[in-house]
Amino acid sequence: MNPQWNATKIGIRRGWREWLISLRNPGDVTYTILGIVVGIVVVYLYRDDTPLPGVATPMAVYVLASILAVQVVFTSAYALATVLSTEREDGTLLRMKSLPCGLRAYTTGLIVRSLLEFAATAAITILLAAVILWPGFALSAVDVLILLGVLSLGIVALTAFGFVIGSLFRSPRAVGGWGLVVAGALVWVSGLIQPLSTMAPWVQILGQASPLYWMGLGIRSSLLPDEFVVIEIGDEWRLGLVFLVLIGWAVAGLILAPALLSRMARRETVASVEQGRQRALQRV
Repeated sequence: MNPQWNATKIGIRRGWREWLISLRNPGDVTYTILGIVVGIVVVYLYRDDTPLPGVATPMAVYVLASILAVQVVFTSAYALATVLSTEREDGTLLRMKSLPCGLRAYTTGLIVRSLLEFAATAAITILLAAVILWPGFALSAVDVLILLGVLSLGIVALTAFGFVIGSLFRSPRAVGGWGLVVAGALVWVSGLIQPLSTMAPWVQILGQASPLYWMGLGIRSSLLPDEFVVIEIGDEWRLGLVFLVLIGWAVAGLILAPALLSRMARRETVASVEQGRQRALQRV
């Protein structure tokens, strides 16, 4: 059997098991529940707002699209960076480097775990939002397929950002501080807080360079009626371009993630891991 393919299968099983273990971790469960509750509260507050005259779809559906995109950021980028920096510090990364094709299995496991965590979070969020907004929120089969495709590509594309953040900061504490700033800046510049079309031209250029903008645009195209297209750049959904850009970023993410991980692993030694453990003990 091909060693790389075998490592990929091991990584898939590893990601599945790590996700099941996280469901029994009070800290992970609390983090997930808190994120869902905050999102649903915001949806509830906007349930009666109608931003466009003559359009019955409430503002809450637009907000839901942004919430799903933000959940991708914090699942595939921020949370992944936190796990990576933690396991870099405790020696897991060094141990995986010593195994044949260990980094391939490790990378695959992280991506699978991120996909499962987001799938569970998004499913609960959408279900609760549908209950709150019914009958003002309904999706066709085509809308569901578009949504699933955009979210799947988006979460793979954004894993590269998680590996970049995790490689830049050596400790979970640093990721929790500066990593949160980076994630917040990415959310803002991508037009998830306010429509990108209302921002300065230079911000629009910067935002469209981010995969998060295109993922948000694709999510909005699946959740919102065509009347909402007037708030987008160029007054169009550009759905074909959405998938092209996300596929490009997803491929780049799959290529960059192992490369970044290999670069991190090459710098890890027994001495550096011991120094990391000592720093962790000092924080306790």
